[in-house]
Amino acid sequence: MAAVVLGAVVWRLVVDGGEAVVAEAPRRGGGERSAVAVETASVARRDLRESRGFTGSLEAESRFEVVARVPGRILQLDLDIGDRVERGQLVARLEDDEFRQQLRQAEAEMEVAEANIAEAESDLRVADRELARIRVLRGRDIAAEVDLEMAEAQRSAADARLRVARGVFSQRQAGVETAQLRVSQTEVRASWEGAGEERAVAERFAHEGGYVSANAPVVSLVNLRTVRAVVFVTERDYGLMRVGQEAEVVVDAFPGESFPARVARVAPVFDTSSRQARVEVEVDNKGGRLAPGMFARVRMGLREAPDVPSVPLDALVRRNGQEGVFLIDPAENVARFVALELGIRAGAWVEVRSPELIGAVVTLGQSQLTSGQAVRVIKAGTGAGGNVRAGR
Repeated sequence: MAAVVLGAVVWRLVVDGGEAVVAEAPRRGGGERSAVAVETASVARRDLRESRGFTGSLEAESRFEVVARVPGRILQLDLDIGDRVERGQLVARLEDDEFRQQLRQAEAEMEVAEANIAEAESDLRVADRELARIRVLRGRDIAAEVDLEMAEAQRSAADARLRVARGVFSQRQAGVETAQLRVSQTEVRASWEGAGEERAVAERFAHEGGYVSANAPVVSLVNLRTVRAVVFVTERDYGLMRVGQEAEVVVDAFPGESFPARVARVAPVFDTSSRQARVEVEVDNKGGRLAPGMFARVRMGLREAPDVPSVPLDALVRRNGQEGVFLIDPAENVARFVALELGIRAGAWVEVRSPELIGAVVTLGQSQLTSGQAVRVIKAGTGAGGNVRAGR
């Protein structure tokens, strides 16, 4: 004869020394409540690796513009976008007639200044001899005191003229050096500081026959040996970021292929408008396949938990504000809800921190279950496969 059980029944589950107390809904016998068909998977120990995906853009490791230091018309510009440029290579040649004329004028002025020095030195020698002669005559009381004073004054004046002539010469010499510099600057060359003997032309701003003003850009150069994927992270992930952290980068240009990378820089501040921090991920680009400006998807491993008990994410449900799973009670063939403290989530699995579970959990059909309800397992997974690093 069927019996009707009324009231709430409490099931106390003790697993490996831990306790989970759950309330069981009323059960009815006599076939009034049929068993729910479910699928299950075994609780398994796995190596879990929590990773997160971010999106951003690729940037060149360094980018700078080669500018014309002097104005002029471009006579020669052989480089174009994508060309490789070595350190010190000629980028453009400007018209230099005017600057060469200025150089010739400066050299002529320097020659005049040099001649003035020679004349002033000669005058000083004459003044020195005259002063010496007057001093001898004065010692013999032949020359008057006023003659000595006049000779000394002439000598001082000659010495001053020599100093002035030498100063003018230095000024003219500097003018020659300035003119020579301007002539040399009509040859626009690529130069940069730091490592790397080659750059690539990213953009060209001028053309042969065109006129450029002083400090106007001619081309921009980039270093493509290493590129950076720039992403922005929220506060939730910021604390898990560290320099040297491994990552992988995927771009649409090469579907199905990933590029190994590492975190190079983590900004120490957050943007106040977006509440995000900048993170730069460095990618080795020896083959030059990656280009700045590409849309990039970056996946980083944030945390690892080796050999931990885990259940499939599909098994998680929420009951009475608590997240947990339905654990199969093989003795009574019922499923009972167990609230869990969860750890990292990696791929299709989640770490179970407490209580420790043994057995099988419901992965399909749990939406129809209440704790203590009879179940009929139509498919049981083993959760086997060894220590699989999920989340990759």
